[in-house]
Amino acid sequence: MVIFKKRFAFFGWALIALLAPASVWAEIPTGLVERLTVRERVTAEGVIEAVLEAKVAAEVPGRVVEVRVDAGERVRAGQVLFVLDDASIRQEVAAARARLAQAEANLTNARAEWERTKNLFAQKFISESRLDSARTALNAAEAERNAAAAQVARAEAGLAYTQVKAPFDAVVAERLANKGDMAQPGQPLAVLFQPGAMRAVAQVPEERVKRLGQPLTATVEVPAVNRTWVATVVTVLPSVDPRTQTRSVRADLPADAGQVLVPGSFARVELSAAGGERLVVPQQAVIRRGELTAVYVATERGWRLRQVRLGETVAENRVQVLAGLAEGDRVALDPVKAGLAVAKGEQ
Repeated sequence: MVIFKKRFAFFGWALIALLAPASVWAEIPTGLVERLTVRERVTAEGVIEAVLEAKVAAEVPGRVVEVRVDAGERVRAGQVLFVLDDASIRQEVAAARARLAQAEANLTNARAEWERTKNLFAQKFISESRLDSARTALNAAEAERNAAAAQVARAEAGLAYTQVKAPFDAVVAERLANKGDMAQPGQPLAVLFQPGAMRAVAQVPEERVKRLGQPLTATVEVPAVNRTWVATVVTVLPSVDPRTQTRSVRADLPADAGQVLVPGSFARVELSAAGGERLVVPQQAVIRRGELTAVYVATERGWRLRQVRLGETVAENRVQVLAGLAEGDRVALDPVKAGLAVAKGEQ
């Protein structure tokens, strides 16, 4: 198939040569295949996300009886977002307080008994074992009182957990629960994000990340707002996705980006690194005909069409050469004229 396309291209040039005026055969400008120091670049699609984002969930089970926020609203740290039914937890608090009262009464009796026992022992009316028993009873009463106090604190904390509050100043990105829903511990009720600090996250193939090396710089383009930012920090996460063989790259954005961006927006991330010397050829010398990519190379016998394998485009309208050319080769900058010269037999 490639040989057929080459022959077709040759006969195409020959037909043009028969119809072309004599001025076509003017001197053909040439360019040099050379090595340049270029930066490696990779462009990936990603999304904008907030640096500080949280899924707010209940810590105790209960039915939602009040919903005090909706998506898009701004909330402050400590503001109540949802209220759960607390009837059962209030009963637990009452029971815990009753046990605490009983434990404190037992402790009062144990202390009184300890004082009486000490006095009797000092007068040598009772044995030392009786004194030890009174001390043990006092210690047990104190432990019982402490355990009851802990149960009260736990029950009261559970009562406080029936009010789901915002952990920080934020914007409600999404409300996931309605009045009447049953909340379970760990089940998200709302998603919050803190405006201001934003970043772009993109998935980049593992081999491309390795080829880029470190340190990385990045520019982030967000078409929705028609703006581009230079990332302040670029972080490559250490893990690789086993399904896609990609790594997550985070590009932190300047503070002013948070004033116009919202999480979930599409972003185009261009990563670049120092790179090194690469063999390059002028882009205008390249011919693309279907699957054929080639250039006309100047040889002792005239112009010769040579198939090449190219990489990415670099600065100054040059493209990287992966195979097919060597440093110092001279190529035609006007491949149409070169093809016409070959077709007419002018060497």
